[in-house]
Amino acid sequence: MINTVRIKRKILKLLYVFPIEKNKIFFSSYEGKQYTCNPKYIFEAMCENKCFDQYKFVWELNDKTLSKNIQAKYLKRISGCVKHNSPYYFYSMLTSKYVITNSGVTGAIPVRKDQVNINTWHGGGAYKKVGFANEDTVDDRESLKLSSDQTDFYLSSSEIFTEVMRDSILLDRKKFLAVGMPRNDMFFNDKIIKKINSKIRKKYSISSNDFLVLFAPTYRGKVGQDDFEGITFDVKSLEKAILNRFDKKMSLMVRMHYFNKKQYKNDDVISVSDYPDMQELLAAADMLITDYSSSMWDFALTKKMCLLYVDDLREYEGNRGLYTPISTWPGIVCGSTEEMINAIETFDEKKYSDKIEKYLNASGSYDKGIATKCVLDLIKRN
Repeated sequence: MINTVRIKRKILKLLYVFPIEKNKIFFSSYEGKQYTCNPKYIFEAMCENKCFDQYKFVWELNDKTLSKNIQAKYLKRISGCVKHNSPYYFYSMLTSKYVITNSGVTGAIPVRKDQVNINTWHGGGAYKKVGFANEDTVDDRESLKLSSDQTDFYLSSSEIFTEVMRDSILLDRKKFLAVGMPRNDMFFNDKIIKKINSKIRKKYSISSNDFLVLFAPTYRGKVGQDDFEGITFDVKSLEKAILNRFDKKMSLMVRMHYFNKKQYKNDDVISVSDYPDMQELLAAADMLITDYSSSMWDFALTKKMCLLYVDDLREYEGNRGLYTPISTWPGIVCGSTEEMINAIETFDEKKYSDKIEKYLNASGSYDKGIATKCVLDLIKRN
């Protein structure tokens, strides 16, 4: 069988004729689908740092409308935007001194030895299996191994993340950076949190007195599948439970995974799937309802209440697989509306906060609010 990965690598090596530009940095989030996540926060920090005034920044953005999500002062610093797999995409990536992505560079693209390839990844903790840990999700084993081999640095949120990922993607432990995720630095700054909270509530006309709940489920099936069937818990019962426990009216935001093409719309909820930054939604929320999504790791840093609504736990665990028992995860496991209501009405802030603190310590959390600074320092040294 013809090895298409190695053929692509040989063809793309023709671009080696062009020199690497020492002051050029290539950024990508979710292969150009979004302007968000760790690369966004690293980029914006560079724009604010005089040490990077002479650098050129190229962003992979597949849709021109994504530029509306970039503040003017940052947009003017971008010297070029490229579409995924376009000729200029390959040229830009292979001539940039630094390549910063949140999903890695496919093994089909031959990153050069003099380049610095940084994978920030897009999740923390150890929850649903990825890579070689779940072979059903690996379409090309050789490409994944090549991708790992040409990665110079891989950001890690915790010791447990490093442990599971080094085997899942066959990456040398020395390549992991114990710094946390840049997108999570905001959770250690109360002023930023208050500002974002006000911003989100104003945008969606949510009262400052409302109890803001974010429902953010992950996708089902293989990468790229869209099997979400809608909310299966009773929203009205949830609303009543929150009123009983917190004496506040509930506002429910729904955030779909970007694999889900269909936007979930219902009169009882506020659709925030098109909001450009998940971290800001997490910062504003009073409570998170998710399932197997690593957003629970990010939200754990806030110490606010997280419910893990997993009415399909047996099926999901059998099909996808979990790194660690769900009972150890940072949230309250619920398999039905009744269990969610009970969790809310019996919620104890102090006990929950202590539980999360123990979880973060046991996981060896690296998130301390300085991840962005660490990455910038790394680039200055390299």
